[in-house]
Amino acid sequence: MNFQESEKNLRARKVFKVYSDIILEHTGINIIEPGRQKEKTEMVKIFSNYSRYSLKQQYDFIGYYLNRTHASIINACKTYVNIYETELEFREKAEFFNKKFDYVKKKSIEDPSRIELLSIIKESSETRCKYWLSAMKQTLIIESVIKNLVNNE
Repeated sequence: MNFQESEKNLRARKVFKVYSDIILEHTGINIIEPGRQKEKTEMVKIFSNYSRYSLKQQYDFIGYYLNRTHASIINACKTYVNIYETELEFREKAEFFNKKFDYVKKKSIEDPSRIELLSIIKESSETRCKYWLSAMKQTLIIESVIKNLVNNE
């Protein structure tokens, strides 16, 4: 299924990318690539369940992002519940990643401009970052001078 790149879908894909990067960083597992290893399927379950129930995303959109069918995502969410209730190690892993995802979700709700700016900075050269920092400092000085002028009048 092809999804239009609407504003909502673009935001969701950005958030999904952050979450999949968190998983990659902590486990070395790329959940977007297909595979049947236990660790990978567990991470797909955690990602899918969080995306479905905390982010309120549709099964087919989660599947689209993960290169899986919506039926696979439904199955992942159902088995997540069963495994979460019976396996302590899985539950601890799920709670760890859910806390990480919650932190990102909270920050993106609180401060989306800061998160977007940080992602742009991450991908930019040191020279470009120095230029931007200089421009921001000049802007802050100008704002400060204007505030002082307004307050003194």
